[in-house]
Amino acid sequence: MARLQDKQLDDAISRATLRLLGEVGFERLSIAAVATQAGTARTSIYRRWPDKEALVLAAVRHEFANPVDEIDTGTLRGDLLGQAQTLADRLRSQAGVLSGLLIAIRDNGELGRLVRESIIERDRRIMTVAIDRATARGELGGPVDDIVTMVPISLLFARLMLLDEPLDAAYLIRMVDKVVMPTFQAYRAA
Repeated sequence: MARLQDKQLDDAISRATLRLLGEVGFERLSIAAVATQAGTARTSIYRRWPDKEALVLAAVRHEFANPVDEIDTGTLRGDLLGQAQTLADRLRSQAGVLSGLLIAIRDNGELGRLVRESIIERDRRIMTVAIDRATARGELGGPVDDIVTMVPISLLFARLMLLDEPLDAAYLIRMVDKVVMPTFQAYRAA
């Protein structure tokens, strides 16, 4: 077998770690299984990371640190629909990993902090940018309570992860029109 370059090997190890995390969860994840899935030796993993926790932290950083393109349609509703679709796509693709992380982030403060920074705070920043643009356009009149930024994320997460229901276009439109846009009513420009 040809030896993978460091970047390729790091990518393969991260993908294998996240795939297995979604399949077996944090507790049952093993370095040996990751090595097998990544097509490498356990020693290659241990040279990079001292233990399973460090490996998972690195894989989460690797996967979730990618920036998300900002959506600017010219209206708050259009931006919210575009962002809802982006969030829904990302949640669907990461559902297994997120379910594998749920218990681990409760029990592991460092992993919990990283997941919050990498996923939740990034999604809140995306909402904040949309709100700032809507304010600059005159659609909104002032500061918006930061709890509002969590509404779409929370609804999407609950529907997919807790209710196991689809995040289809019809749901996204209903969510934005019936829940999210009315949440902004109190902040409308006069």
